[in-house]
Amino acid sequence: MKEKVLEVRDLRTRFFTHEGMVAAVEGLSLQVESGDVVGIVGESGCGKSTAALSFMRLLPPQGKIIGGEIILCGQDVVSLPAEQMRLLRGPKIAMIFQDSLAALDPTMKVGDQLMEPLQIHMKLSRADARHAAIELLNKVGIPSPEKRLDAYPHQFSGGMRQRVMIAIALSCNPRLLIADEPTTALDVTVQKQILDLMLQLRDELGAGIILITHDVGVVSEICDRVVVMYAGREVESGGTRDVFLMPRHPYTAGLLNSSLSLGHDRRQALRAIPGLPPNLIHLPPGCPFAPRCPRVVERCREEMPALREVVLGHEAACWNMEE
Repeated sequence: MKEKVLEVRDLRTRFFTHEGMVAAVEGLSLQVESGDVVGIVGESGCGKSTAALSFMRLLPPQGKIIGGEIILCGQDVVSLPAEQMRLLRGPKIAMIFQDSLAALDPTMKVGDQLMEPLQIHMKLSRADARHAAIELLNKVGIPSPEKRLDAYPHQFSGGMRQRVMIAIALSCNPRLLIADEPTTALDVTVQKQILDLMLQLRDELGAGIILITHDVGVVSEICDRVVVMYAGREVESGGTRDVFLMPRHPYTAGLLNSSLSLGHDRRQALRAIPGLPPNLIHLPPGCPFAPRCPRVVERCREEMPALREVVLGHEAACWNMEE
């Protein structure tokens, strides 16, 4: 039987900078059940990674959650004291960060970094933690794990470092795994291996997964549901098949048109979305996508559309949706 491992309600996250207040996430709502894979897609700067860091409560000092709820395994963690939240990272929620070379400590052996959460959260002795770390490296497909425990991150390839990050994230059997661009800068064969590994471990552990990416092809392949974000807002969400086959928001349609497919005529240029995302400090009135939208009407420039259900389980925020 599935259980709800994450429920986010009207999340609002801000960055307070010298230039002004950045509305990084505005009104985001989603839920993840055990065994589900939920994709969050959008251009760089749309708020995907900030949303994930909000779920983890790992925002930098200038970032702050100013509203909403993050219900993790039945517990609202927005106002949870830092020490209590630290105890939830690992057993309840874990994250595979985008840049494995930056996320891993270059001065520590890989084995020590993998053993640390096992000793803190699972209360294992160093000897038992080392044995468990060897099993984890073997599970994620790293050859000669007994020897690789004593290597440093720079001695691993990009794909192998990503496998180490997955092993660390899964070391305490989390109920929710967040993967932030887990295949960035990897070749296509390694990308496939990493994604297959995540799905295999999802099936073994029954965890929910949030996949953050700009690659709609990856989302269409492995995600059950998708949330499309633009300028910090959720503009469309629903079952992946429903959203990608019948996108109701012009931004979603633009993302799909900007992606290559096997059937694409290479003599024809991709239909890229014109313009750039807005400045999140000085958002325009109305819909933030209006200056780039091919279906813009006057109301779009004056009034922000709310999410509304267009069919069961499929929501979009647009004044001029195509039926």
